[in-house]
Amino acid sequence: MIANPRFAARPLAAVRIELGGRAALAGIVAISAIARALAAFTHVTPSYFPDEYLYAAISRSLGASGRPLVRGSTAHFPALLEPLLAAPLWAAGSLETGYRLVQLENAVFMSLAAIPVYALARHLGLTTRYSLACAAFAVAGPSLTYSGSVLADPVAYPLALTALYGGLRALERPSARSQLAFLALASLACFARVQYAVLFPAFAVGALVVDQRRAFRTQRLPLGLFAAASAGVAVVGLEGAAGYYSVVASDHIGAATLRWLGVDLFLVVLSSGMAIAPGAVVGLLAARGRAQVAFAALAGPFAAASLLEAAVYASNGADDFEGRYLMALAALLPIAFGLYLQHGRPARSAAAAIAAVVAVLTALVPLSGYAAGGGYSNSPFLWSLKALEWPLGIADASLVFALAATAGALLAVAVAWRRLPSAVAIVWTLAVAAALSAGASIFSTNSSELVRARLVAPDPSWIDHARIGPVAAVETPGTARGPLTEQLFWNRSLDRELLLAGADPTDALATSKLSVARDGTLLAAERPLQTSLLFDEYMTTPVLTGAVPAGRLRTFVLLRRTATPKLRLLEVGRFWDGWLSVRGTLQTWAPRAGAIEFTLSLPWGHRQPAVLRFAGRRVVVRPGRPVQLRLPVPRGHWSSTFALVSGATVLPDQRPVIVRSTAPVFVPR
Repeated sequence: MIANPRFAARPLAAVRIELGGRAALAGIVAISAIARALAAFTHVTPSYFPDEYLYAAISRSLGASGRPLVRGSTAHFPALLEPLLAAPLWAAGSLETGYRLVQLENAVFMSLAAIPVYALARHLGLTTRYSLACAAFAVAGPSLTYSGSVLADPVAYPLALTALYGGLRALERPSARSQLAFLALASLACFARVQYAVLFPAFAVGALVVDQRRAFRTQRLPLGLFAAASAGVAVVGLEGAAGYYSVVASDHIGAATLRWLGVDLFLVVLSSGMAIAPGAVVGLLAARGRAQVAFAALAGPFAAASLLEAAVYASNGADDFEGRYLMALAALLPIAFGLYLQHGRPARSAAAAIAAVVAVLTALVPLSGYAAGGGYSNSPFLWSLKALEWPLGIADASLVFALAATAGALLAVAVAWRRLPSAVAIVWTLAVAAALSAGASIFSTNSSELVRARLVAPDPSWIDHARIGPVAAVETPGTARGPLTEQLFWNRSLDRELLLAGADPTDALATSKLSVARDGTLLAAERPLQTSLLFDEYMTTPVLTGAVPAGRLRTFVLLRRTATPKLRLLEVGRFWDGWLSVRGTLQTWAPRAGAIEFTLSLPWGHRQPAVLRFAGRRVVVRPGRPVQLRLPVPRGHWSSTFALVSGATVLPDQRPVIVRSTAPVFVPR
């Protein structure tokens, strides 16, 4: 795989080959950008939350005010490069237009990843044709499906690979210019996505491997700056340095981390098509010469640190394969495989053993287990598995992936023992990458269409278009985060999020508690609320004065303020369709004494009666025999509870409920 030596005597031919390679590289970038943009446009609404909303909100705020705000409060969010780049696009027109322009920008940025991969391969002495194959692999994989999402990854991915190229140059030939170039590129990658802070320790380890004790002299500039930056972080603390990401300080490494480390490595190998990964591992270990050793010394620690990041995140609550952390690692595999071929395919037994181990693991561990539940959410590789499960079923889809992995393992062994030309493994790898990418795109498209159909209005900006001024979103107990986050994404006029009765926030940024005064006045920050409201009635039934309906979307009701909004009645635990949860509360803020009236019932044919305790009363409700309740309430604030005694029902959507209830009505005395 080394450049053809005859070009040493024919420099003009070598120049023509190189120019042809660069033209072909430009073609790869252009074709990828067009294909990825077309695929991205089928992604009709964000579905990766809260990230997509946060990046969009910060970007819009930067464009409007020059400050990184989310719902009016400063977002201590260090990864600001994508919001800065996208800010002019969000200001170009409607939110729909801005969304499409951001997707187009993402498609272009991700496609540019082919350039640093090609440069790395050529710098290591791989042929132009092989380097083009490496570049094609870098933009063919399923991770580029993120082009359709409002995330930092499309910007960070090519920057991380460019920083690795800069790091290779700085390790191979240390100079202030090359070192500063690496530091600038790595800082940009980190500014786009904080996870790429691992580039700095990876470079430090690489310097010690390449130059050993001399590294403190040859690399004193970057190592000195690393030390100063580390001291600065120690002084300001992780929270001050990492802001939104400071939660990682509470993460721990344990047995689960080690398990996920193995799982992540296993799935990265499978996502590459299996045929080149065993040889790539051997290729790194067989590196010779300063440039190749520098590449191995940088790529190895970078891969290890990226895998550790993904494993720590998974083992501290996420419990899924974090493919987003590993896309740059996957792009390096063909380059390492090229070194393996360049050195005559050494250590054939080792490469065959690696292939055999992975093939056995694939047969013993069905991939469907990793994609179950929400385990696929951060991995476009597993999205492709989910896409195949739709027509084939879970078992058959896992079998197809296992057979493909086995075929890739057999190819790896055949190439190692020279039974097949290396080109077969390369073609297989590119074909698998394209197939996985197609599957991931199908899954992404279908998922976003489903989200749009279920959570987004026909007019996504329906709240803005109601033209009732600033609107506070009221999050209520028991609601999922996604529905409200969709409304926040598509409506600029939703400028506050208020939490009622212990509701959970949609994200870790700017929220306030919504409390209720003794006369029912809604208070935010201890002040009467003077804004219109978006109220989520998924599991809460409110009755208000001072606000009238201005629109409705499924469980959301948009209320236009006519006076200071006051609650007169609030039932927490009554679903939008009238079913009562297994426990809840009923409160009133009555201007005069009276009673609350409502009817409890079970449908005919229900299998058993339900018994509940409501306001201290034991109530038995039998199928087809409604029970009317009248509860006296005093003037001012009154509160009571209800709870299941026996006879719970689980609805098809997995909600445990007791009985159906009409909306409670206040009747004055």
